[in-house]
Amino acid sequence: GLQALRSIMREHPVPVVMLSSLTEEGAKETIEALALGAIDFVQKPSGPISLDIRKVGEQLREKLHMAVRIKPKPIPAWIEPAALPRIGKKAVPVPSGGRTEPFKHIIAIGTSTGGPRALQQVIPRFPAHFPAPILVVQHMPPHFTKSLAARLDMMSELKVSEAEQDGVIAPGHAYIAPGGWHMTVHCDESGIYRIRLNQDAPGHGHRPAVDVLFESLLPFRSLVRHAVLMTGMGSDGALGMKALHADGAESTIAE
Repeated sequence: GLQALRSIMREHPVPVVMLSSLTEEGAKETIEALALGAIDFVQKPSGPISLDIRKVGEQLREKLHMAVRIKPKPIPAWIEPAALPRIGKKAVPVPSGGRTEPFKHIIAIGTSTGGPRALQQVIPRFPAHFPAPILVVQHMPPHFTKSLAARLDMMSELKVSEAEQDGVIAPGHAYIAPGGWHMTVHCDESGIYRIRLNQDAPGHGHRPAVDVLFESLLPFRSLVRHAVLMTGMGSDGALGMKALHADGAESTIAE
């Protein structure tokens, strides 16, 4: 499948929707397929086919309607797996707890369909000692976000990881919200910023939801806040960005 996709995107780019298995290996291959130019993916039915096939059909129709409106571009040579940089040990250690280097700025990014490929063109451009943390919500199910974080980490000087409950937020790091969990920012009694994860109701049909992350930044006016909405479909993140803009966020950027 990946070989065929690579040839298609090189020779005659057309919209491609992948059918993916919900396993660690399936997630890894799906992330590579999205990097190679696939528009989106649909999970294979699990359990009794008769229970899931209607839901899969609805998702497939929705994504096919979206795919036909997209004009794919040839895959850039640098995204090919053989061309990916192999970054060694990160210059910035991952804080396991306690106090970390202070920061004044914080960046929150929301992405949906087409997000993995877009993130691979943005996150690797940040230097290792970037003086702000970057929090990313990508609409994806469990397993897939972990594979996405691992791929971005391999490509980047920044440390990129899937967010963990109560993890310390540090500059020079990018955190990917885990599939199935909303990600928010919390400041503890010691003044340390931490990640909080929850499984509250989906927002706009998504968990993680971009609006949840953006809205969690509203109380932190002492931070210089930057909100970014990148490629995708739907309206998740629009209301949260509008609220941040009204609250005095430094920058609100939409692709």
